[in-house]
Amino acid sequence: MLYVGDRRAVDNIAALRREGFRVLTGFSLDHAVALTVAHKVDCVVLEEAMLMEVGAWSAAQSFKLADPRTCVLLILTGKRFGRDLPKGVDSIVTTQSSKAVVTAIGKLMRPKAAKAAG
Repeated sequence: MLYVGDRRAVDNIAALRREGFRVLTGFSLDHAVALTVAHKVDCVVLEEAMLMEVGAWSAAQSFKLADPRTCVLLILTGKRFGRDLPKGVDSIVTTQSSKAVVTAIGKLMRPKAAKAAG
């Protein structure tokens, strides 16, 4: 798993590690995309603030280009406009709550685990 966001997001990162996830951290989009290419990353957790760096949601698309099977979870802290997910994003969490982030990742990863087992 790759967590892309603020270095102070230690609560989310610690919660993911407690749940047994191996968590890489990227603090710029260039670094995060390079990590996705260099390592097997099943899921990217992307904080909203990181999208401002490139705009137009292209960050999520970059992760999908590296590996289309990569799940992308977007953490929004503000208001969400529209009902459609931004291109490349598989799910959105509208809170910084570590529990909500872990739950959303579990839902995203469950179909992958079932497919791998079957």
